[in-house]
Amino acid sequence: MNKKILAIFSGIGAFFSAVFFVLFKQAKAERKALEKELEAESLRADSNEEVRKAESEIHKTLVEKEKENAELIEKAHSGNNLDNFNAGLELLRKQAESGQKRNSCNNKSGT
Repeated sequence: MNKKILAIFSGIGAFFSAVFFVLFKQAKAERKALEKELEAESLRADSNEEVRKAESEIHKTLVEKEKENAELIEKAHSGNNLDNFNAGLELLRKQAESGQKRNSCNNKSGT
């Protein structure tokens, strides 16, 4: 009789061991998936922050260039002919330099 009771308890113990093994394995897989998801979210947040910083730097650069160009345009339309001529040449030089940079970048990416 004792052997039957021990066999029953042994079977119940084996059943619960198998159930808990499966449950712990699922919990571990869920935890790993959640960690990967959190890591991906963190990377997305970091990349979004870097994009915002890059966009703000680009905006600052554009504002500075517009300010410089506005000053040159103002000089170009002033009453002094020499200042008009020099400001016009400076604007043309800047446009030529930016065009050369753009063309060199297009040539590098195109080949």
